[in-house]
Amino acid sequence: MRGSRNQAILWTIPVLMVAFLASFPAYAKYGGGTGEPNDPYLIYTSQQMNHIGQHEEDWDKHFRLMADIDLSQCGGEPFNLIGTSDEPFSGHFDGNDCAIFGLHHTSADTDYIGLFACVDFGGEIRDLTLVDPNTNAGIGSNVGTLVGYLQDGAVSGCFVVGGSVSGGNNVGGLIGANSGTVVDCSSSAQILGEAHHLLGHCVGGLVGLNTHGGISNCHSSGSVSAVHFVGGLIGMTESGVVVDCSSSVEVAGFCIGGLIGAVDGAVISNCRASGDVAGGFEAGGLIGHNISGQINRCCATGTVEGDLAGGLIGRDDSGVIASCFAVGSASSSDWCGGLVGTTSGGVITDSYARGPASGNTNVGGLVGLLDGGQISRSYSCGKAQGSRDVGGLVGTSVHSYVSRCFWDTQTSGWTSSAGGIGMKTYRMQMRSTFEGAGWELVGRNPAGSDGAWVICEQTNYPRLTWQVPVGDLVCPDGVTMMDFSFFATHWLETECVADNDHCDGTDIDESGAVGIEDLQMFTDNWLEETEP
Repeated sequence: MRGSRNQAILWTIPVLMVAFLASFPAYAKYGGGTGEPNDPYLIYTSQQMNHIGQHEEDWDKHFRLMADIDLSQCGGEPFNLIGTSDEPFSGHFDGNDCAIFGLHHTSADTDYIGLFACVDFGGEIRDLTLVDPNTNAGIGSNVGTLVGYLQDGAVSGCFVVGGSVSGGNNVGGLIGANSGTVVDCSSSAQILGEAHHLLGHCVGGLVGLNTHGGISNCHSSGSVSAVHFVGGLIGMTESGVVVDCSSSVEVAGFCIGGLIGAVDGAVISNCRASGDVAGGFEAGGLIGHNISGQINRCCATGTVEGDLAGGLIGRDDSGVIASCFAVGSASSSDWCGGLVGTTSGGVITDSYARGPASGNTNVGGLVGLLDGGQISRSYSCGKAQGSRDVGGLVGTSVHSYVSRCFWDTQTSGWTSSAGGIGMKTYRMQMRSTFEGAGWELVGRNPAGSDGAWVICEQTNYPRLTWQVPVGDLVCPDGVTMMDFSFFATHWLETECVADNDHCDGTDIDESGAVGIEDLQMFTDNWLEETEP
């Protein structure tokens, strides 16, 4: 009897202990939360941030940063990078529009370096700013400030302000290597690729290497210097899509571009670069070397210096360039063009170059060397300078086809070219010159397609419709009082359809009538200038 009573007591004690402990609140990991989507772990301090890298079991959980933090306050301990190449981060980190200061990392040859070393499928990082991060990975590869390698997943609304990044291969201001999605991000860090003949490859102001990834609405500034495949925004992109991106970075190295060092089979659309480019072989204001890439509605305005140089693209192999322009100067020892240095098997259509091109041989106002390629509905008006095989439009043409193209004989300094038709300046600024050649010229503010042109006769050369800002309704170029006066004459008109060019372009939103919405769109672009 007594034994059974004691046994009952022994069983009762642990039950009571469990009930007692359950009456207390659960231990709060990090700054609170459970890591679930609707109850993320909360991060308030640098210590809590540093603990994430120590808990591999949490790398698939949800986190939210609740305050600006300074990682230099981790008590002198090195920051624990989050994720590894074997166990990448696959959770969600919401920066909550907060900033992280004091991120510093130094190593001799470690790969996969970043606040998040490696991010894989399902991983997401968003709305986070890194202020003055400094990362030196020596000769390490896949090096960035935010992410070393974005294998999959997404990064959005993230910014790097100042700081520096250096490493061996695949080095970027934000991400070292990317195969995921990057949206609405920017970096102003200084980027340096290791100056070694086997290293310093694929180095970019934002992303070092982009493989099948998507990058959109991103920007970079600062400077980038490395050995090979060096870009103001991206060092190299293999396949993938880059859209609505820009760069104002000064770039130095080999195979360099103001936006992208090298493109291999990718689509680049609505992008621009304004930084100066200086280096060795294959230099372009936008892209150094384009292999089978589709380049559409892009422009470059910086100066380009190098061996085999172009205002937009240094070297093109079997690519498609449509509705693009370059206005900066290009100079090279050989193979230099205002738009493209040399193209082999490529297609150029509805594009132009206005900057000067200079070199020794194979120099053209538009293309230096055209080898087995095609050019149509394009023009150049920049000065071409060289000693041999120089032309107003094309320097040298081999088994190629040039159709309905023009160059300015007065501004270029040449009455000859390996393709195209030479015209005096006044003829190059006449609508009839281009309409007679079958070009598509439309109104000032049309709902036109890519490749359509506009022109202010006797004041400018043709420009592409996408260059014209909303509200630029009449000549001269730019949104001015003359445009407002024209807009006012159509106020409250109805029955605006395609047949009447949507009331001469004043029905800006194409709703069928000219009203308040159109006026708002007009005023949003007041005093905007047409692109160069």
